[in-house]
Formats: sequence, structure tokens, C-alpha cells
Amino acid sequence: NNGLEIIRGLAVLKSPREVNVDGTIFEAKKMILATGSCLDIPEIPGLEEAALTTDQVLEMTKVPSSVLIYGSGPIELEMATLLKAFACKVYLVPGPDGLLPREDRTPRQWVTKGLKQQGVELLRRFTLESVQKSKGQYRANLSGPEDRTLNVERVLVSSRKPNIANMGLEKIGVRLNENGGIRVNKMLETSVEGIFAIGDATGGWMLAHASSSMGVTAAENAMGKK
Repeated sequence: NNGLEIIRGLAVLKSPREVNVDGTIFEAKKMILATGSCLDIPEIPGLEEAALTTDQVLEMTKVPSSVLIYGSGPIELEMATLLKAFACKVYLVPGPDGLLPREDRTPRQWVTKGLKQQGVELLRRFTLESVQKSKGQYRANLSGPEDRTLNVERVLVSSRKPNIANMGLEKIGVRLNENGGIRVNKMLETSVEGIFAIGDATGGWMLAHASSSMGVTAAENAMGKK
């Protein structure tokens, strides 16, 4: 509707003004990198086999009887609330950073109270050590004040990382930040003039509304509307 041309294929940056898409070179005066993120499963023995992703939760036709959620961000808490609403037994293991580590103390307390009222079992002082398949379920082994084992149908993981591998960033001089994402300035411009980056690719808040806001800002700056 907006007159955009959509080109499907694998894109690799050839130069600061050229993109190679499956052998075809496209030129542009300005570029905005919006490659999103991909699942980043922690290196915990057995977790990859047991892992349930947020995409799978939204697509499933049968709700698991029990799920252990490993993580502490907004997405994990949304999934805990959603699954509990469908009568799923939910265990939430936030990990060492605790619930919503980027938020202030007061909203964290409100969220904690709300989760408990909904019936989510919150295991704040525990760490997931390993997962093993057992009789059609998975046995989650936790360490904490005392060792604990939970038998659950699935283990939900939603941790993500910037989807920027094999893009040719290093070749043209695009630098990364401490989060493993593309480094940008306040204009959302990368270390290469004329190339901007937004959303999950920058490794910041990996949320849709944050990406949308960054997209508007980057587009305006790329067009000179500073």
C-alpha cells in the first residue's frame, strides 16, 4: 500500500552503499538494518530438547499441563500469565537477576504480588542446572537453598540475541556494542555513515513497540529530518 518493493532473499552487505541479495547487487544512499533477533537457548544440559518457544505457545492447539519458564523479562512474565489463564501449572525461575531487572523496585513488587495471586509458583532463589527426559515429561533439576527437582511437560525459553550473523558487518566496519548488537548513536546511525540500525538488531529492548519507535526515528534521520 505504501509503494514499497519487497525483495526476498539472503542479504549480505558488500559495501556501505551496496547489498548483495542472492547474487543481485542493490545500491542505496542510506540503509536501515532491521534484522531482528533469534532464539538464544542458554547452554544448560538438556534444555534445547525440552525448549518451548513463545512462537510455539501462540501456535499450539493443546495447552501443556505444566511448564517451567526460565527467564525474568516482560515476555516470560506475559507467557506465565497466559499459560496460567489456561489452567496450566506454571513454575517461574527468573535466574540470578530476579524479576524484571531493568525496572524499579516498586513495579517489581507489584508484578511479583500479581503473579502469586494468579497461582504462578515463583522460584526466585533457584537456578536451572539441567533438564532430562523422563517418562514422557522433563525433569528440571534446580539448585538453590536446597536442590529441587520438578517434573514438567515443557520448559519455556524466550531469551534472544541479535540476528546479525553472516551479514558482512565486520567487512564494512560496522561495530558492535557490549550486548552483541549493532552499536548506534542517538540518531540510530551505526559506526558507518549512512547506515542505521533499529530494534532487536541493536541488542537493546527486544520489544515490538520499542522497535517501531526506533524505526520511525531512524527513517526520519536517514531522510534528513533531524
